[in-house]
Amino acid sequence: MIRVLIDKAIFLIVAILGCLLLALPAITIIGTIQSLWKKYYS
Repeated sequence: MIRVLIDKAIFLIVAILGCLLLALPAITIIGTIQSLWKKYYS
């Protein structure tokens, strides 16, 4: 029983980390676009 819970917890952690790794490039790209936009259109 505990083994199953540990497996589920590990799966959740891996899934969250994977989502964060996928989201990081998108966040940095959006941040770069916003900073360029403010630089040229302010």
